Formats: sequence, structure tokens, C-alpha cells
Amino acid sequence: MTKDEFEHIDYSQLQIKIACTGSDSLPLDAIEEFQGSLKKRSKKDVDKIIRSVVEYGFSFPFFIWNGTGHNLCLDGHGRILALAEMRKRGTDLPVFPVVYVEANDEQEAKQKLLRLNSQYGQMTLDSVMEFADGMELNSEEINLSDGGSLEFNSDKKSEDDSNSESNEIEYHQKLEIIVSCKDEEEQQDVYNMLIEEGIKCQLSTL
Repeated sequence: MTKDEFEHIDYSQLQIKIACTGSDSLPLDAIEEFQGSLKKRSKKDVDKIIRSVVEYGFSFPFFIWNGTGHNLCLDGHGRILALAEMRKRGTDLPVFPVVYVEANDEQEAKQKLLRLNSQYGQMTLDSVMEFADGMELNSEEINLSDGGSLEFNSDKKSEDDSNSESNEIEYHQKLEIIVSCKDEEEQQDVYNMLIEEGIKCQLSTL
């Protein structure tokens, strides 16, 4: 999907494809936020998620903890924002597959949420290019573990250019600071402090 095609979507005619299964299905309004201000997303971030849903469907179930009688979302907060925005633009929403995650209490549920959002491995420029060998990459942007990002221009080329690469790739470097913490409590405190200062950051456990 090109940028122009995305910008001219008729959301009132759009049907969201459900491309996964779960142990249950819930309407969006039955799923409650649990992440709070843990992760910030811009309008551009939400639009990227919308584009992914439009292109590939709803491909991963929501992870839900309902130990309090509420369906609290452990994984899928960005999609909640994106789906709510799609509804505002005129899309009728189906029910969505969910998987229930067990936790003894809210503290354990939060610990599991932190681990879902932590980074336990590295995705680099070389590893992405090796993995994607021979595959058409349609994502507008892929974020790497070093803070950089790959942007793919997947607009179709003319027949005269059929022998050239189908994607033009640009690497955008980002700089980062790694802060060592003595435990998870200090990690969370430092993260919250940086977020309050408006600094874009993410949790990572190495």
C-alpha cells in the first residue's frame, strides 16, 4: 500500500480482517487499558498501526488479565488506540480474539506487562536484511534495537525498472543512553521520571 492509497482510504467501507484466533473474543469496549502512561505514542505511531491493520488484518490476539473481573489489556494498547481511531473515521469494528494470561494479583500482572514490553534480544540492520532476503517489505518503518530505523519505499516501479530493487532502503541512526539500574523498581522509577520530562524511552532488560 502506497502512502497515497493509505491517505485516501474510505473507512466507512473498510472491513477489518481477523487473521488470528484466540481462546475467546471480545468487543473493543470490553477491553480496558492497563498500561497507563508506560508507553507514549504519537499520531504517526497510531497511523502506522492502522496501516498495518488495513494491510495485514488483526493478526495477533489481545493478551488479557481478568483477575479483577475486568478485561485488562497486557499487550495491544497501541492497537486499542488505532482501532478506536478507525471507528471514529467510520469503520465498523468486529469482535477481537483474546488470550487470557494468568496472574495471581495486579502486581504479578504488571510484572508480566513489563516483560512483554522489555527487549530481550537485538534486531540490527544486518539481521533484518538477512531475514528479509527476497521478501517484499511493505512496512513504512521498522525500528531497530540500536535505536535506528529502516524506512522502506515500496511504491511500485514501472516496467522499465523491473530489474531494479523493489524497495529503496534508508537507514536513520538514532543515539541513545543506557542507564543501569539495581533492580526493577529503580528501573520503573527512572523510566517514569524520564517520561514525565518528555523524554522518549523504552524499558529493556539485558
